[in-house]
Amino acid sequence: FNFIAIPTAFGTGADYGINILMRYLSQNNDHTTNQRKEVIQETLVKTGGAVFLCSATTIIGYFSLIYAQNQALVSYGKLAIAGEIGCLLTAVVLLPVMIIKVR
Repeated sequence: FNFIAIPTAFGTGADYGINILMRYLSQNNDHTTNQRKEVIQETLVKTGGAVFLCSATTIIGYFSLIYAQNQALVSYGKLAIAGEIGCLLTAVVLLPVMIIKVR
């Protein structure tokens, strides 16, 4: 099952990051650093909430696997939750910082 959780986490991470990045790019018109911070803030308010809610429902689903009797399912649930949390933090914390610093 762990061979399923890792590719799923990569796909989820790409999806969350792309959603936030595309929202940012649709609102951006070569702003200064301070204006970029405001645009990122607005992006996180509008799209970050949806990404967080999507991640939360997925984590709840994976959390139910932790109570399975089969240890493979328990392992899958734990790995998937860790991957989901990592993807969420990357999309809503690391990506905005990178956008501000790189541009």
